[in-house]
Amino acid sequence: MPKGIGLTPNLNIKCKSTPKIITKTYVGIIVTLLGLLLLLGIKLKKTSKRLVFISSIAGFNKGLMGGGFGPVVVSGQIVLNHDVRPSVSM
Repeated sequence: MPKGIGLTPNLNIKCKSTPKIITKTYVGIIVTLLGLLLLLGIKLKKTSKRLVFISSIAGFNKGLMGGGFGPVVVSGQIVLNHDVRPSVSM
């Protein structure tokens, strides 16, 4: 069976096809926003839409760069007023 044939197409989208300036800007914006929210102690009401939004950002981050799922989800859960211990232990 040829490689790349399965349930999903093999797209092979990697960071090397994304210009470095876009990747660095994206990472900088995400880190800055989550860091400010955490440092300022801003807590938002936890809703399904907000959880889906944080999960979508984390999934996009994982797909684009191959990592960084955990920090985005943990920071998002803490900002959404989830208990810190279960968030960090995931």
